[in-house]
Amino acid sequence: MNNKHIGIHNSVFRVGIVYSVNGREVKIRVDHNKNSSHLIYKGALIKNVSVGSYVKILKGYTPIIGKVESEYIDESKQEDKVLISAEETINRTLIVKLIGFIDNQTFRRGVNELPLIDNECHLLTTEEFDLIHTFAGSGKGTIEVGHLANDSLVPVKLGIGKLFSSHIGIFGNTGSGKSYTLAKIYRQLFTHYSSNGAFRENAQFLFFDFNGEYSSHNSIIPDSDKKVYKLSTRKTNGDKIPLADDDFLDINLLSIFSNATEKTQRPFIARSIDLYKKIDKDENKFRNFLKKQIKDILTMSDKVKSELLLDYVGER
Repeated sequence: MNNKHIGIHNSVFRVGIVYSVNGREVKIRVDHNKNSSHLIYKGALIKNVSVGSYVKILKGYTPIIGKVESEYIDESKQEDKVLISAEETINRTLIVKLIGFIDNQTFRRGVNELPLIDNECHLLTTEEFDLIHTFAGSGKGTIEVGHLANDSLVPVKLGIGKLFSSHIGIFGNTGSGKSYTLAKIYRQLFTHYSSNGAFRENAQFLFFDFNGEYSSHNSIIPDSDKKVYKLSTRKTNGDKIPLADDDFLDINLLSIFSNATEKTQRPFIARSIDLYKKIDKDENKFRNFLKKQIKDILTMSDKVKSELLLDYVGER
């Protein structure tokens, strides 16, 4: 972009200047020629600044991002100034709350520095607007989960690494779309990696669907790419989930199933898993371990507890 185009771009996208800074609250004095609802730039219709929109304040090379919370107007008091039109008697002021800044093509929330008086305020470009509504760093995989409620042309994207590497909670009233949101998120994930051979070969997902919402025909993904297990606690001939020992003998899984306490029961479960892995499929280790346990029981000073433990071992 040459200097001529930069000058035209700045003149169109400029909103006004900063004239008051009070912490995160900044007041912007809007230029008189920017009071229309829309602007035209290179044949495209651009929505002008209004309550709820985002702006950037240029402080040196750091674009500071803010959101317009409110606005008001007041009448010019400069009686000695020759006013060309009635519009020039009105001063429009925006109340902007700072929400973040752009650093290396990445939007970061928080305030690292405040603007200065007379810093220019501009509308956001399409690329900058997308950065705010893309919750991932640049160059990382994203999935599109929807769009803004007040602007269907603005997509909302989430970073795959951040979203699926931790716990996800979806909350809402009955009928608010929780099941649809979950299905949408995973469908977008599987669609994004549909041509990735490593993902299709190594990634496995297990859904516990208590209400049968995702087991229907082609739900989330095509039937050819999923296997439905119909589990039942009322009969013994139902489907079984093919879990390996290492999948089931997991400290987190067993702690959740048993509602184990963090300080006492969870360490006991961890020691039991470690012991099982040491003597599993080794007959000599198991025999020696059993002999040692019986010997310890027989030599216990508490005879009542010793007899109870012997009865327990005998039943097993």
